[in-house]
Amino acid sequence: MNYTQAQIDRANAVSLEDFLRTQGETLIKSGREYRWKEHDSLTVRGNKWFRHSQSKGGYPIDFVMEFYGKSFPEAVQLLTGESGEGQTEAATAPPTAFHLPLHNRPAGGWNRRSDNRPAGGWNRWTGSRPERRV
Repeated sequence: MNYTQAQIDRANAVSLEDFLRTQGETLIKSGREYRWKEHDSLTVRGNKWFRHSQSKGGYPIDFVMEFYGKSFPEAVQLLTGESGEGQTEAATAPPTAFHLPLHNRPAGGWNRRSDNRPAGGWNRWTGSRPERRV
């Protein structure tokens, strides 16, 4: 669903105190704010919320997405009661097939140097040179 900016602004202007009460949630007055009984580190004030335990907050759409597990369109619809204007273009487009990229293997194999000679030489961990095979 596509939502206009005006609909999104209306959803973000909803009072979280009123919204939570209409959802049957219990709020406890704490100074000028309210604490949500289900999450005691979360406070709401007007249309803003803040979760003190995670130093995270925002507006009503973010709140509904975070705590009610809704998608963006579902959150706007729940807050405003309005439906969007049809489907998005991404939802109508068929998904593209997924293909893994081709391997990135060196031409001579993994045990070859860039000049195509066998890998070898001084062992930097033991300080020894490998024995030469004939």
